Amino acid sequence: MDEVEVYVEVEINPTESEEKVKRAVENVFGSIPVQTKPLAKGSLLTAEAKGLEALTKLYNLLRRERIRDAARGALFEGVSGNTIT
Repeated sequence: MDEVEVYVEVEINPTESEEKVKRAVENVFGSIPVQTKPLAKGSLLTAEAKGLEALTKLYNLLRRERIRDAARGALFEGVSGNTIT
């Protein structure tokens, strides 16, 4: 299987707590290093990880919540070549 690269990008509005958004990303993807860049309004949180381990927490969350079919449909809508957006 090809190497998996995970790139997360989240816009943080001025009314949102940056710490809460970071915690939400960690709840889905585990403890991956995040960077925050200021924008004109709010900021942009980005995170990158490589390898299947980066998706393990997301996979377990989908299995536990029994929403794999719905998630699969949403992911396939964003497929473009070998990239999911």
